[in-house]
This record gives sequence, C-alpha cells and structure tokens, in this order.
Amino acid sequence: MSNTHTTATLHCLPGWAMQPASWLALQQHFQQHIPSVVIQTHALPWSPVETQDISSVALATQCLNDMADKLAAQLPDASLVAGWSLGGQLVLNIAQRHPHKVSGFVLVASTPKFAQAGDWQNGMPLETLLAFQQALQNNPDALLKRFCTLQAIGTQPDARELGRELLTLADPSLARAIGLQLLQWLDLRPLLTQITQPCLILHGEQDQLMPSAALPAWQNQLQHATVCRLAGCGHAPIISHTIACASHVQAWLEDNAFLSTHSASPA
Repeated sequence: MSNTHTTATLHCLPGWAMQPASWLALQQHFQQHIPSVVIQTHALPWSPVETQDISSVALATQCLNDMADKLAAQLPDASLVAGWSLGGQLVLNIAQRHPHKVSGFVLVASTPKFAQAGDWQNGMPLETLLAFQQALQNNPDALLKRFCTLQAIGTQPDARELGRELLTLADPSLARAIGLQLLQWLDLRPLLTQITQPCLILHGEQDQLMPSAALPAWQNQLQHATVCRLAGCGHAPIISHTIACASHVQAWLEDNAFLSTHSASPA
C-alpha cells in the first residue's frame, strides 16, 4: 500500500541557541511555491534534567531521551521530522526510540557525535566546546555573535550578511550550558544501525562546525540515507541555500512516496 499524501507536514527542530524561526525561509518558500509541503516548527523540548550538570555520556543520553519522549508525545504517528545540528541529534534519537512516531526524517548539518574522541576524529575539537562553555559563562552575548559567525563561514557569496541574519534568529534564552554539554558528551553512533526509516542528509561542503569530511564515517550506517552536499555552504543551509534545500526535500519526499509527484505546483 502506498503511503503517498496530498500534503506532507515536516516537523522541524532548530539547532542549539537558535529559534524555531530559523526554519522560516524554508517555510515561506514552500508556502509560496510548493504548498503541498507544510513546515511546522517546534522549539527544543528542554526537560527538567537540564538543571543538572551533564558530565558523562550516560547523563547526556538520559537528557536526550527525556527530550525525545517529551517531543514524541506531541507528534502524530508516522510523522516526518527534521532537525538542524543539535536538533538533528534529537531527531535521530526519536527515530530509534519511538520508531512508530517517525516515518522519515531529515538531518541538516548534523552528526551522531559532535566532539572529537580517540576513535572519532571527524568532530569538533573538545577544547573548542570547552572554550564555548567558558565563554557562555563570561559573556553569552559575545559567544552568540561568535557562534553565528562560525555558522556562516564558508557560505557564498556573503558570509558576513548571513552571520548578521543568524544573530537575529539566535535565542539567548536557549543559549544554555546544558546544550553545549550535550554536544560535548552525546554519542549516538550505536543507534545508527537500528534506524530503518528513510533519511535525507543535507550538509554544507564548507561547514566549519561539523566538517562534511565526517559524513563517510557514519552516513552508510543508516540503512536508507540520501546524502546531499551543498557547495558554497556552511553550517546554516536552510537559511543560506533555502531553494536548494527545498528542492532536495521535495525530491526526497516524492522519491519515498511521502508526497504525490503531481501534488506540487511548479516554482
């Protein structure tokens, strides 16, 4: 039986310290050109465990599990879910932990493990994450500005303009130490082979926070992954390369029968 839908709703999660409005450009593009694709945004569902100090993989995993349970309770069964960066890690967790809630998912500039380790050299240097945590305590506004600048690096044609736009989409109330601790400790690699739903991976070729060189180390462990590398793109493809992302999402939805090939109007 086909699971084709006249309308496909994509439930979207932002990255660390970013507002759900970071999906607004993609949402507006679909509204204007492909109304059969609906973007519904969600904030990261911080759980009560966020008040604790995360200092181990086990504690980080428990925190993410709590967040996944909280969001899964809000989702219809067989949802399509997308996550940017840390939001993507939450999506991976939900896909494995609550498979009946996720029929397919999209990962944007994400990874199963952000921090480098002895057996994982494809992530962010641990000293960088620790420096972020210290800066968050000393001057959170300056850290957010630096973080937005790093997300924009590698974006063509105007990384500076994108950095300024990202800063307007940042949410200081979400710039929590807990989020950086999750990025430091989470390791979702053991989950990958347990995930069977179709997946689309969108990743900028010039991403400085999570280099695209990390992709070969894990993408093939997902059983049904489609990978799209975006040239001239950093860590914020849904904002800097909205039209390209929309095209890839639409094609993936159609290829996996989540969207009728005849239901989308031409752009």
